[in-house]
Amino acid sequence: MTEHGLYAARDRLGRTPVVLGERAGSHAGTVETCAFPNLGYEPTRYLGSGGIVLIAEDGVEQRKPPVDRMQICAFLWGYYGYPASSYEGINVEVTRYRCGAALAKNDTVPIDLVARTRLIPIRT
Repeated sequence: MTEHGLYAARDRLGRTPVVLGERAGSHAGTVETCAFPNLGYEPTRYLGSGGIVLIAEDGVEQRKPPVDRMQICAFLWGYYGYPASSYEGINVEVTRYRCGAALAKNDTVPIDLVARTRLIPIRT
């Protein structure tokens, strides 16, 4: 943050996404698209690898253009991404189901049930 606005930057290889959103006269940036609906924002674009923008009162200004290379982290879709989020326009939960279906095609054992669990930490 500066007196001119808020800078949003994506790492040079694009491993972690940064998405920009907009609502009536306001702009925001986040790494999880699921943060926008509850705040009334619509996603407008993803920053490219190495891209830097300045989010100010009068809009979003490109400060450094992105590079052509991207190596987004595959663990976002399969492991630590929030299910309701999308990265580069690809939904996390849909991707997980597609991965499971692809893995199941090679199974030779009849399957009776498929279940997904999520561990929730307990704070004491």
